[in-house]
Amino acid sequence: MKMNMPMNMKMPMEKPAPGGVVKEFPLHWPGSGKPMAMANSNSQMDCCTATSGSTHELVFDPNDDKAFWVSGQKYDHIARVTLDGKAKYFSTNAKKISSGPHGIRFDAKGQLWVTLEWLGELARIETDKNKKGFGSIVERIDVKLYAKGAPKPLDTHPHGLGVAADGALWFTGKLTNTVGRVDAKGKVSHFELPTLGAVPIYLSPGPDGNMWCTELGASNIARITNKL
Repeated sequence: MKMNMPMNMKMPMEKPAPGGVVKEFPLHWPGSGKPMAMANSNSQMDCCTATSGSTHELVFDPNDDKAFWVSGQKYDHIARVTLDGKAKYFSTNAKKISSGPHGIRFDAKGQLWVTLEWLGELARIETDKNKKGFGSIVERIDVKLYAKGAPKPLDTHPHGLGVAADGALWFTGKLTNTVGRVDAKGKVSHFELPTLGAVPIYLSPGPDGNMWCTELGASNIARITNKL
């Protein structure tokens, strides 16, 4: 059927979708080319080499709409990067040993946390530019496994980091086949995955209130109930 339209009526013109323009911002990590943790790594699941870089995760700052934070695992640094690509770097190896920062998230209180994979710790970072120690570690939580009869604590190698709806911190124990939970009081709980050699990597809260994680070695997705 032919439709007659008024002469003065213009057909609406669709605006083109925004183009996928990509701009890269180089990060010049302290110690680039010779990542500090390389020699001390004992993980067979490492994804990086001394020449391929080690920039891992990022998270936007809910307290500052012009910045985000990035982990540089084998450089033992994290970085605060502004939207124009300018970066400031902060060391995470205050103990003078390799720390391996990887997972990085803000909790429900707006506090920044990072997993220190080589130390078996979660670390809270000061992100208030007006406070002393900006960019430094202000709190540490030991997430190693203390097994009865073991000669020393087992480093879980906390890799991925997530925040549950109730504010609890969750992490993946990459080398101990576990996921862990840290409640508001700092109590740490560990949960073993059913599949041997699952290698849990990343996790995220789901709309069902539970935590979900990926298993690199087993090619599974795992659901872990958040209520204990």
